[in-house]
Amino acid sequence: MSHLRLILCAVLLAACSAPASAPPAPKRAAPTVAANDLPAEGLYILPEIAGWNAAALEDYLSYAEAQNSTGIVIIDRERIITERFWPAPEGDATFALFVHGTAADGALVEDVASLQKSIVALLAGIAVDKGLLDVAYPVSHYLGAGWSKAAPETEAAITVRHLMEMNSGLKEDLTSEAAPGEKFFYNTPAYAKLQGVLEAASGEPLADITESWLTRPLGLAETGWRPRPVAFGNVGNPVALVSTPRELSRIGQMVLDTGRAPDGTRVISAEALAVLFTPTETNPAYGRL
Repeated sequence: MSHLRLILCAVLLAACSAPASAPPAPKRAAPTVAANDLPAEGLYILPEIAGWNAAALEDYLSYAEAQNSTGIVIIDRERIITERFWPAPEGDATFALFVHGTAADGALVEDVASLQKSIVALLAGIAVDKGLLDVAYPVSHYLGAGWSKAAPETEAAITVRHLMEMNSGLKEDLTSEAAPGEKFFYNTPAYAKLQGVLEAASGEPLADITESWLTRPLGLAETGWRPRPVAFGNVGNPVALVSTPRELSRIGQMVLDTGRAPDGTRVISAEALAVLFTPTETNPAYGRL
């Protein structure tokens, strides 16, 4: 396990913009205790024992609530410093579309929206580790011809890597506007094709490989794929990945631990994980996540 002094937060938001009455962002509540000074056991630890400024931490939680957050968990050196959950906003019909139940710990099980792209990228990396997927292959190798609306010769040049790096050259309607690999364009409908690529490469449904490759090794009970409501039909991706703050934090901790589960099981190789974070020529800030 990593003993770096890293702070991992997972937050699910009910709105992208802050309300007009939102308070200013609070000052840092940085920990001041070395890792080897923490008690050895336990899932939780009091903020004060871990060296956090408890009053400033409460300011953070108040700020998160004011942004219409529904859940937050803060983990420092693999220990939960605090977690807080709030109900879905009453009368918000749009937000209700994101909710898929309530977990045993009281957190809402929510559609994590575009965060699912990072989960798909992790699954692709695992598929590469297993020898099931080659990201240099054309997408048509896995999905067959006609998966896009580009000309046949253009479609044949679009690789799995192009979809992951968001530089396929496709528009949202899957017609072509640039040569593959030349232009970054954040394209949800094109990226969603990777779900089918993973199923074709593995020969199994996406839900099954997600469970066996990722959620089961990490002990996740609520994270999985669900159909999106019909109202989401125009987003270009009919399938939601749902999760909770604590379960997202476990995935994040696995990434911090270079691909290992809490019990030491290797989920994804350090090499495959590093590739996902490697800057691309078309957008050095993006990588394949």
